[in-house]
Amino acid sequence: MKDIEEFKQYIDIVITSVEVGYRKPRSEGFIQLASQLGCSPERMCYVGNESKDIRGAKRSGMKGILINRTLQDVQWGQDLTMTKLDEIEELYKEGGSFQ
Repeated sequence: MKDIEEFKQYIDIVITSVEVGYRKPRSEGFIQLASQLGCSPERMCYVGNESKDIRGAKRSGMKGILINRTLQDVQWGQDLTMTKLDEIEELYKEGGSFQ
């Protein structure tokens, strides 16, 4: 929690593997996150920078977005790859949606 202090105000929900009882890539945490947000996993995207983020998101029914700041050539089954987090804004501009 100390790591997110600077931007915690921008986060609606924080769930840790300790609270869930399982670590990624198990789907329990992703499903709990969706539930707490009042959304079905199928309508969500999860942005992560590790294989376990993408695998866990996909296992739970979410779209998996890889944020690849190092520009390594990795294919972990992600639905989309970005280099900067602000690129996600482009997906939803003008009422669009991520398919």
